[in-house]
Parts: sequence; C-alpha cells; structure tokens
Amino acid sequence: MSQPPAVPPRQPLPGRPITSRPAPAWHPDPEQLLLDEVPLHGRYTQHHGKDGSGHPARESIWHGKRDVTGTEVRGFLHGSMGFWLHSHAAVEADGTVHYRQTRNHNAVSFVPDRESGVVVNRPDHQVAEGAYLTTGPDGTTRLWRASGVRQAVKEALRPGPSDWPRGWALLMPDGAVRFAPGGFPWSKEEIYTAQPAAAPKSWGPECTRCGRIEAEHDPGRAWAGCWPKEMVTAE
Repeated sequence: MSQPPAVPPRQPLPGRPITSRPAPAWHPDPEQLLLDEVPLHGRYTQHHGKDGSGHPARESIWHGKRDVTGTEVRGFLHGSMGFWLHSHAAVEADGTVHYRQTRNHNAVSFVPDRESGVVVNRPDHQVAEGAYLTTGPDGTTRLWRASGVRQAVKEALRPGPSDWPRGWALLMPDGAVRFAPGGFPWSKEEIYTAQPAAAPKSWGPECTRCGRIEAEHDPGRAWAGCWPKEMVTAE
C-alpha cells in the first residue's frame, strides 16, 4: 500500500467529516457522517503524518502498530473523539480514514485493504440475502435463512468479559459473511462462512423452543441458547 499524502496542520482533512455523536434534530449537518455509518474495512495500514510542520501525530493505535483491524479503528475513533472534543476525523471515497487530535497536529491515516471485507456492525442491514450456505469450523455446510445468520452474527458480536477475545464479523466483497464468536483466551478461533444462496420453496417447521429451522441448529455452538432439534423433540 502506498503512503498517503501527509495532511498539514490547520488544513481540512480530505473526505467527508465523521462525527461520533448524532447531530441534533434542530441543526442537522448533512455533510457529517455518523461513525457507526462509516463502512470500515476489515484491515488497515496505519500511517503517521510526518511533514515537519506543526505538532506530530499525537495519538495512534497500539503505539503506531502498522497493521490494525477495522474494529480497532472504530474503537480508537470513538474513544478519542469522545475524549478530545477538538479532534477531527474524515473518510475519503476510497475508504481511507484520517484523524487528528487538534487542528495543530498532523493526522494519522488508515489505508484500507479493500479485499478484507467490511466490518459488520449493523447485521439487520448488512446481512440482507434471503438464504446462506453456512459452513462452520467442523466443515459441515448447512442452508440457513438470513434471519438465522443475523441471529448468529449478533450472538458472535455480543461483548464478553473484558479480558477475553471478542467476536467479529465481516461482509466480504462477494457478499459472503465471515464471522467468529469470542471465546476463552485459550480457545481456538471458530470461523463461520455464510455464502449467499437461493432460498428453497419451503424451509420446513421451526423449532418450538428457539424458532430456528432444523438446519440452523448448530450442535457445536447452539447459537440461540437451544439444543439441537433432535434433543428438543426427545424431551
């Protein structure tokens, strides 16, 4: 990835301004984009603006770590913009994100890997296909409804204890959804891939306990807090 041009202090950040707080209803700003609406990518390369003028970039993720995730970028912007009220952020049309603490600082820029997918933070909007062929970590592929994938993604993204790995979900360029739940710190990551597919004419009966169809019951995960259907019907 090429080094983005440094953004000089006291010059507007290129792209559309980002805000971490919704604009008041009585004074909306159509130019600003709410942070949760920014389509952040799965991976970024972090660059520090160092053009020799003004103050250097004051803040960065993990002390300047080069490769960062979209989830880390969102957390960094949310925390920094909420604490430093004079900070600024913007996103360009190509997905490059810029941030600086004050107008007198150089910017930190995040250049996306556009093949890494888009971070899923609104499953109800981003998981939109009618059906998905979903393959779990055991290699078994099952046909799930979109509602089943959304439910599993929401469960995967549910925050766990602060010192445990958190789950993640990405919408890939081909429309597939890749996600993994958080787990114990020593657990192996369990990655699921849901590929868009044609919906059948009938899905069959739903489980009376959790509302899932038989194919959506995952013996290894039990996403909806429900046992596999064969165990439910045996009770």
